[in-house]
Amino acid sequence: MKKILCALIAGAMCATMVFSLAGCGCSNKNEPGYTIEATKPDLTNNGFGYYIVNSNELMVTEYTGNEKNIVIPDTYNNYKVTSIGPNAFSEKDIESITIPDTVTEIEGHAFQSCANLK
Repeated sequence: MKKILCALIAGAMCATMVFSLAGCGCSNKNEPGYTIEATKPDLTNNGFGYYIVNSNELMVTEYTGNEKNIVIPDTYNNYKVTSIGPNAFSEKDIESITIPDTVTEIEGHAFQSCANLK
């Protein structure tokens, strides 16, 4: 009887462990598992605010200039501009924007409420 009871308990423990590991959130090894939320820019130039992502990449986090036709630079200060952050241009009175090929990611709501953007 003790052997049967021990086998049932061991089986229950194994099942619990399997179910707990199944929901660990380990979905895709190519995703970093975190998001970058920049608050104040690390660098500013010509109306652009930049967040330093790593040793050679920048994210545009804000635009404070007044230009209606914007050209995002592909580099600044030996960093490559690779992304546009959330709400970076939201509610700006811009008509056009030129995005360089170096930008590979545009975060959500980057151009929200830009009514004149073509």
